[in-house]
Amino acid sequence: MLKKVFFTILVLYIALPLYAFETSKLDNGLTIITEQQKSASVVSLQLFVNVGSNNEKYSERGISHVIEHMVFKGSKRMSAGQISRAIQALGGNINAFTSFSMTSYYVTVPKENILTALDILADMVFYPEFNKKELEKEKKVILEEINMRYDNPSSRVHELLFSEVYPSCNIGNPIIGEKETVSSFTQENLKNYYRDFYTPNNMVIVAAGDFDEEKFIKKVKALTSIIQPNPVRQVWSSGIHRNAVATVNTIAIQGNIEQAYFAVGFKIPDFLNYDTAKLDVLSTILGSGASSRLYQVLREDKRLVRGISAGIFSGNYPGVFIVSGVARSTDVTAALDEIIKQFALLKEKPISEQELSRVITQVKAAKVFEKEDVGSLTGQLGYYQLLHDASLKDEYEDQLSNVSTQDVIETANKYFVANNMYAAIYYPKKDKAILRNVNFNKSLAVLANAGEKNNVLNLQSKKPVARDIVLPNGVKVILKEDHSLPIVSFGAYNRSPFLSESVTDNGITDLAFRVAMKGTKNYKFDRISEIIDYNAISLSPYIDKNVAGFSGSSLSEKFPVLFDLFKEIVQSSTFEKEEVEKEKRLQLSSIQSRKEDSLGYASYMADKYLFTKLAYRMSLNGEETSVKNLQAEDVKKWFKRYVKPNQMIYVFVGDISEDQIRKLLVTYLSEKGEGQPVVPNKINEKELTGKIKQKLLLEKAQTAVVIKYRAPKVGSKDYYSMKVLNSILSGMGSRLFDKLREQEHLVYSADIYLSSGDPYSTLTAYALVSPGNETKAINLMQHEFDRLKTEAVNETELKKAKMVIKGGFAHQMQQRSDQAESYGRFEVLGMGYREVDNYLLHIDEVTVQDIKKVAEKYFSPRYVQIVVGK
Repeated sequence: MLKKVFFTILVLYIALPLYAFETSKLDNGLTIITEQQKSASVVSLQLFVNVGSNNEKYSERGISHVIEHMVFKGSKRMSAGQISRAIQALGGNINAFTSFSMTSYYVTVPKENILTALDILADMVFYPEFNKKELEKEKKVILEEINMRYDNPSSRVHELLFSEVYPSCNIGNPIIGEKETVSSFTQENLKNYYRDFYTPNNMVIVAAGDFDEEKFIKKVKALTSIIQPNPVRQVWSSGIHRNAVATVNTIAIQGNIEQAYFAVGFKIPDFLNYDTAKLDVLSTILGSGASSRLYQVLREDKRLVRGISAGIFSGNYPGVFIVSGVARSTDVTAALDEIIKQFALLKEKPISEQELSRVITQVKAAKVFEKEDVGSLTGQLGYYQLLHDASLKDEYEDQLSNVSTQDVIETANKYFVANNMYAAIYYPKKDKAILRNVNFNKSLAVLANAGEKNNVLNLQSKKPVARDIVLPNGVKVILKEDHSLPIVSFGAYNRSPFLSESVTDNGITDLAFRVAMKGTKNYKFDRISEIIDYNAISLSPYIDKNVAGFSGSSLSEKFPVLFDLFKEIVQSSTFEKEEVEKEKRLQLSSIQSRKEDSLGYASYMADKYLFTKLAYRMSLNGEETSVKNLQAEDVKKWFKRYVKPNQMIYVFVGDISEDQIRKLLVTYLSEKGEGQPVVPNKINEKELTGKIKQKLLLEKAQTAVVIKYRAPKVGSKDYYSMKVLNSILSGMGSRLFDKLREQEHLVYSADIYLSSGDPYSTLTAYALVSPGNETKAINLMQHEFDRLKTEAVNETELKKAKMVIKGGFAHQMQQRSDQAESYGRFEVLGMGYREVDNYLLHIDEVTVQDIKKVAEKYFSPRYVQIVVGK
């Protein structure tokens, strides 16, 4: 599976580029991509299914690959063997592959036979028979294929590496599966799995060559239009890396081989991350071709290896930067030491412009040569389409051209670090003594020290790091400069005025912030909308029970327009009666439809019992009585009282400098603001005297169950422990999901989530069950809570829970707007913006004992239980 990855970052364009390919989508969701290559004498067809081993449950390991085999073993019209013979009769060839994330069936035929080949391909993929006798025969073939895997030392060492990097997901397991699972598959297993994923809305068909596109698309429609779309089963496993550790994660095994095979890996982001193009360049510098550094040093100069290469393994999951090679056992340690030194050198010494130019030319040339082969072309188009969008294929070259020598050294320093490194060695049994104690200490010290000086001198100003600026009038500004893309995101935040609401004006904060966007002294609402759309900017209120303000993003050249509009809204909103009444009607409609969402309604009711004094007991959008009584003048006064420029925290992330910010703010904040600051209510809620249980009758097909606890204040030590506890219980594959859905089959949906607040957070568990099953579901949920108080979580489960948090956090922090929001929230809630960058450190510090401690402290008999249903 290790391939050189070609990628482009998603770059914002004012004018969309024109691509050589055409994309269309049928009513049933099937995507069709065609590209003309008039010089080609053959046509390539590929049908991609967005399913691979990543989608498999533990008991299904290998089933995607088995189905790929069985699709060739008989269809609606053809028996086993006829399919291949029919394609061969057309002068073509047919094959298939299964990967972690996709399955592909591909055909190459002379161009005049494209429609006949399409007919055969559609018949075999959409109408497989899954004959029982053929399945038993094919399983024997696949079991032999599994045996062959152990005879391929290169594949074996990569599997070993992946098992270390991805211990908790399917990428750490062989795509082909294991003997015990493959042997167990039945016809019913295959049909069920096929039904879950082989649906037109989960497929892409690609054709490239010299053919009539109109006739081709018409034929696809004729063959597939009667096939209805179906819901696609959720992905069972995503690529989650192992936690970072203090030293290299190393695995070494022995086998009946003659030479040692090794692989060194560093964790990298998923394919769509903006660093991927830079990592691609790095892999070419190190190990692509005879002129690469590793080849020259290890093979030509020091003769430590027989072969060596570098590449990127990546997709819609976090990836690995891999260097792999073959050497004599006596040379493995020296070879690995030298490889690490080469990584260190990339961190320390900038590459020359000449070397960079050569590497970029290499990769560009590879892209051009790909176009000569229509099979390669259809493969690339389908791969990118399933990943995100086929246009990424053509955008890659532009991104690659922008990689600089500084990008290379920064990226090397970012990823080539000791606690991000993994190693796998597959060595001959006879050489056990030689490789018993592989030690990287000396070379790791070189790697750790490399780039330190360079970081200080060259990288400090380049690496995006948040810092604060205090203006002369005392207003605090948080700035994170990141000039890698021409984007600026900003936010202006304060404590939410919701905290000052009472039952008589409940809902006024939500209403006020929305109406503020509906017109100012200088702009009517249609003009505000026009400014936003014409300049491709975003600006909207940001409101929850703890933090409120405004946030927005734009291209850097349009940021002055965005900030001027923000100032206009904050300073000059008119709160016209007509606009207030419009928004009130919408708000009342939302309140009146509250019971339509039984889970949301149950959670809303739980808050009323969980808190008796704090504003948390109320809904953010209010009640009918309170909202109906709000007048335009009341709303305007509320906004002006609490939204004052000099009382807000300002956050800027992206392509903007401190000088630019100071110029933007100098007039806006020239005078000290007046108004009433939001002071968090320090009233202590009384402890609940016991469990509060309520059942609310609603005519629903399913009954909603909500159990809600008070949880620790955001930022506290207990909060981080509770965050990990929440991860243990939440999501697919978690304790709650497995118990209620997978084992007991009681629910379609069950989960738990932790909200963040000051002075309280809340922990909410919920389930949707059939009427009559609510008591059993509640008992099972409580049993899982009690287990955490009485049984220690094992280290493996703890690590997995932390990895889930880390993956979610990394995903959340990709966009500048999300970064700005996080820095603003942390600052407003009193933790300080720097704690955003320390967040994962706090997660890592949580121990098994901490989990038990917070479970004992917060999973008391004092909670609220709401049941909504029949």
